[in-house]
Amino acid sequence: MLIYDPYWPFSGLSRLVLIAIREWLNSSSSEAQELQADTALEAADIKRRKEFEDLIRKGRPAIALDFGTGNSQIAYCTEANAVPKLISVNGKNKIPTAIYYNEELHSTLIGNEAKNEIDYQLVKAENDISRIDSVFRNYMAFFKTIFCAKDTAYDEASPLFKGNGTFFSWGEVVTEFFKFFKTQAEQAVFHGESVEGICITCPVAFPSKALYEEAAQQAGFTFVDFMEEPRAAYLGYMQDGVTLGDNVLVFDMGGGTLDIAFLQKDNATWKVTKTPMRIDAAGDHLDHHILQDILSQVQASHPDLKHYNGDAQFLKYIREKVKEPLGARVVDCADIRYFFDRYEQSFKGSITQEHFDKLVMQCMEEKAVFTKLHEYIDSLGVPVDSILMVGGSSQLKCLQERMKQEFNGINVYAPHDGDSVVARGALSLLPMENK
Repeated sequence: MLIYDPYWPFSGLSRLVLIAIREWLNSSSSEAQELQADTALEAADIKRRKEFEDLIRKGRPAIALDFGTGNSQIAYCTEANAVPKLISVNGKNKIPTAIYYNEELHSTLIGNEAKNEIDYQLVKAENDISRIDSVFRNYMAFFKTIFCAKDTAYDEASPLFKGNGTFFSWGEVVTEFFKFFKTQAEQAVFHGESVEGICITCPVAFPSKALYEEAAQQAGFTFVDFMEEPRAAYLGYMQDGVTLGDNVLVFDMGGGTLDIAFLQKDNATWKVTKTPMRIDAAGDHLDHHILQDILSQVQASHPDLKHYNGDAQFLKYIREKVKEPLGARVVDCADIRYFFDRYEQSFKGSITQEHFDKLVMQCMEEKAVFTKLHEYIDSLGVPVDSILMVGGSSQLKCLQERMKQEFNGINVYAPHDGDSVVARGALSLLPMENK
């Protein structure tokens, strides 16, 4: 078979030059196409933002959602210039991003209701490992670490069991959450009036926007907007009257991810001007670190115990019984018999605050968090005026103190409600950018 060679009359250097020119032209064409695609996406985002802003200016019900890995928060404002507030569910602003499916009632439970239900089901299961595994088949928490790292299709199956050998799709799981958030907002602050719009905060590089948008529409939202979490965090701090400067680093450490982003002032708005960095260290990594420490304590005192594959259950225990009550100087590690085969008595131990802080710092050092953060700042080429700590895991006091020590020449802000500024900030942008 003969293959046509367009450069057959040429040889040597002339041939190489012509081939290089053609490759450059093809590359330029490809870059132009990518630029056109980016421009089209930016135009769509601007249109989406304008529609959402118009909704707020007209006083129509709308919310902002920080859909977190461990916990989620909903913010609302009743008019364009109102200060955004958080919606309380069962007396708490934080809603666990957890879901449980009851096969008997064919219904889903979200948040604290899901956590309470699985606790009840585990008590019923007693020490039957097969029953415990069956219970956890209907429960999901911290699931965003699984599907948010890739472009997941709405119909792609999730691990959440639906009964009769079927599973929920990822889109169905997210839709259930969005329906719950919508209903809570309508009942809590909008007196039953339908919430039309939602602004969902997301990381800068986020491949699952399409899934989120479809899920929001399936949940009944008419207007769906997105905002980058670093921008929302900045605006949330500004709302609190904090002076930040022109060059701001956002340290967002949540339940499943640690994202670093750099924002600079561009006229009246703020933009992420450097590729964000994700470090493989966050709340779930710390959970596993604590898990291994407790296991070593248990097995040191009971070397005959056989540990079975119950890490999911054990992690749930750690998050709720060890990490959350951080105000106590000593945290009990009682009653973990679910996690060991044929073990009738509860292991009794404790984790002091000092030991807990040590575990946190060990996890950070193993992941080289501070070294990578120094390198990222050095690569910026401009001085950083402020570091904003946001996310649930950023509220750890030992981590806040270490950050201030590491970057003592930079203003490090870590307010008591640093895990709420993202949700509030997503709405505070509306009046600020239109003044």
